[in-house]
Amino acid sequence: MGCLLEWCCRDCGAGESFLCGGGFSVFNPPDVVEQVKRGDFGQAMKVLLGKGIPDGWTVLRENTYYECPYCGEVILGTSLKVDNGGNGWLDYHAVPEECPSCGESLRAGECMPPMSEEELSARCEGFASTGCPKCGGKNVSCITGSWD
Repeated sequence: MGCLLEWCCRDCGAGESFLCGGGFSVFNPPDVVEQVKRGDFGQAMKVLLGKGIPDGWTVLRENTYYECPYCGEVILGTSLKVDNGGNGWLDYHAVPEECPSCGESLRAGECMPPMSEEELSARCEGFASTGCPKCGGKNVSCITGSWD
């Protein structure tokens, strides 16, 4: 239920791995209501799901990725997709608080969309063709696949 994208440098061991989407176990995950109550997904989700997932609704948690506008690192985020009984999906993206690499706040860009699979794939393929951003080595491979 998801796409695996990865690049790896065989010279220095640097690389990134992206598990886009979500596996089968992320449908109505048991911990999502507790996370929502704690405020992990913001006030809107706290109001919508803070008392539990209503009967007939489906919640899907997925991995999302954001590119830090300050240092270019890719940061793991989370999205919730909520279906209220067959009327379509509501997407909610939780933007990470700050970049773990450079420490800059990402909240200034709260409207920042997550990276698409195409953007992540282009990143991986780009390093495979131009070389490793860490050591400059040309022995970089790009791997794609599916996961569940």
